[in-house]
Amino acid sequence: MKAVFKHAEGKPPFIGVLFESDERANINSLFVDRYGDLEFDLSVSTNYGYLYFSLRNEKNNLSHYYRSIKYNDAEYKVWRAYSHLKMNFGHCVMKGDQLTVARTESGKLFVLKLGSFSI
Repeated sequence: MKAVFKHAEGKPPFIGVLFESDERANINSLFVDRYGDLEFDLSVSTNYGYLYFSLRNEKNNLSHYYRSIKYNDAEYKVWRAYSHLKMNFGHCVMKGDQLTVARTESGKLFVLKLGSFSI
Protein backbone atom coordinates (compact mmCIF):
# COMPACT_ATOMS: atom_id res chain seq x y z
CA MET A 1 0.00 0.00 0.00
CA LYS A 2 1.11 3.51 -0.74
CA ALA A 3 -0.33 6.88 0.33
CA VAL A 4 -1.90 9.12 -2.30
CA PHE A 5 -2.11 12.91 -1.82
CA LYS A 6 -3.98 15.04 -4.36
CA HIS A 7 -5.34 18.56 -4.50
CA ALA A 8 -6.89 19.34 -7.85
CA GLU A 9 -8.21 22.84 -8.38
CA GLY A 10 -11.92 23.08 -7.66
CA LYS A 11 -12.00 19.83 -5.67
CA PRO A 12 -11.43 19.09 -1.98
CA PRO A 13 -7.98 17.78 -1.04
CA PHE A 14 -7.78 13.99 -1.29
CA ILE A 15 -5.87 11.52 0.82
CA GLY A 16 -6.03 7.88 -0.07
CA VAL A 17 -4.43 4.49 -0.23
CA LEU A 18 -3.10 2.94 -3.43
CA PHE A 19 -3.83 -0.78 -3.57
CA GLU A 20 -2.22 -3.40 -5.82
CA SER A 21 -5.53 -4.67 -7.19
CA ASP A 22 -9.25 -3.95 -7.43
CA GLU A 23 -9.94 -6.89 -5.14
CA ARG A 24 -7.74 -5.52 -2.36
CA ALA A 25 -9.15 -2.01 -2.85
CA ASN A 26 -12.63 -3.35 -2.10
CA ILE A 27 -11.88 -3.77 1.60
CA ASN A 28 -14.57 -1.92 3.56
CA SER A 29 -16.63 -1.22 0.45
CA LEU A 30 -19.62 -1.34 2.80
CA PHE A 31 -18.47 2.06 4.12
CA VAL A 32 -19.14 3.55 0.68
CA ASP A 33 -22.10 1.44 -0.41
CA ARG A 34 -24.17 1.87 2.77
CA TYR A 35 -22.68 4.89 4.55
CA GLY A 36 -21.13 6.92 1.72
CA ASP A 37 -23.32 9.94 2.43
CA LEU A 38 -21.96 10.25 6.00
CA GLU A 39 -18.78 11.96 7.15
CA PHE A 40 -15.88 9.96 8.54
CA ASP A 41 -12.95 10.97 10.75
CA LEU A 42 -9.35 10.24 9.80
CA SER A 43 -6.34 10.25 12.11
CA VAL A 44 -2.88 9.99 10.57
CA SER A 45 0.31 9.07 12.39
CA THR A 46 3.85 8.25 11.32
CA ASN A 47 6.16 5.62 12.72
CA TYR A 48 9.44 4.25 11.39
CA GLY A 49 8.97 5.75 7.94
CA TYR A 50 5.39 4.60 7.43
CA LEU A 51 1.97 6.21 7.74
CA TYR A 52 -0.88 4.73 9.75
CA PHE A 53 -4.49 5.76 9.12
CA SER A 54 -7.39 5.33 11.50
CA LEU A 55 -10.69 5.82 9.64
CA ARG A 56 -13.89 5.87 11.67
CA ASN A 57 -17.50 6.87 11.94
CA GLU A 58 -18.35 6.60 15.62
CA LYS A 59 -22.09 7.12 15.17
CA ASN A 60 -22.36 3.85 13.23
CA ASN A 61 -19.50 2.08 15.04
CA LEU A 62 -17.43 1.80 11.85
CA SER A 63 -13.65 1.79 11.87
CA HIS A 64 -10.66 0.53 9.96
CA TYR A 65 -6.95 0.84 10.66
CA TYR A 66 -4.55 1.03 7.68
CA ARG A 67 -1.03 -0.04 8.69
CA SER A 68 2.46 0.41 7.25
CA ILE A 69 1.57 2.67 4.32
CA LYS A 70 4.55 3.77 2.25
CA TYR A 71 4.66 7.47 1.44
CA ASN A 72 6.69 10.27 -0.09
CA ASP A 73 7.70 12.62 2.73
CA ALA A 74 7.96 15.70 0.49
CA GLU A 75 4.43 15.13 -0.89
CA TYR A 76 3.10 14.56 2.63
CA LYS A 77 4.60 17.81 3.92
CA VAL A 78 3.07 19.82 1.06
CA TRP A 79 -0.30 18.11 1.43
CA ARG A 80 -0.40 18.78 5.19
CA ALA A 81 -0.82 22.49 4.39
CA TYR A 82 -4.36 21.59 3.23
CA SER A 83 -5.23 19.62 6.37
CA HIS A 84 -7.44 22.43 7.72
CA LEU A 85 -9.81 22.10 4.74
CA LYS A 86 -12.69 19.68 4.25
CA MET A 87 -11.28 16.72 2.36
CA ASN A 88 -12.00 13.32 0.92
CA PHE A 89 -10.53 9.90 1.60
CA GLY A 90 -10.49 7.03 -0.83
CA HIS A 91 -8.98 3.89 -2.29
CA CYS A 92 -7.02 4.00 -5.53
CA VAL A 93 -5.63 1.52 -8.04
CA MET A 94 -3.42 1.76 -11.10
CA LYS A 95 -5.04 1.13 -14.50
CA GLY A 96 -2.08 0.79 -16.80
CA ASP A 97 0.00 3.84 -15.93
CA GLN A 98 -3.03 5.87 -14.78
CA LEU A 99 -3.91 6.38 -11.11
CA THR A 100 -7.68 6.00 -10.67
CA VAL A 101 -10.12 5.93 -7.79
CA ALA A 102 -11.23 2.38 -7.07
CA ARG A 103 -14.84 1.32 -7.43
CA THR A 104 -16.80 -0.87 -5.07
CA GLU A 105 -18.38 -4.06 -6.39
CA SER A 106 -21.63 -2.10 -6.76
CA GLY A 107 -19.83 0.39 -9.04
CA LYS A 108 -19.57 3.38 -6.67
CA LEU A 109 -16.34 5.36 -6.48
CA PHE A 110 -14.52 4.57 -3.25
CA VAL A 111 -14.54 8.10 -1.87
CA LEU A 112 -15.66 9.19 1.61
CA LYS A 113 -16.13 12.71 2.94
CA LEU A 114 -14.05 13.53 5.99
CA GLY A 115 -15.66 15.52 8.78
CA SER A 116 -12.40 15.77 10.68
CA PHE A 117 -8.76 15.10 10.06
CA SER A 118 -6.01 14.95 12.64
CA ILE A 119 -2.28 14.37 12.55
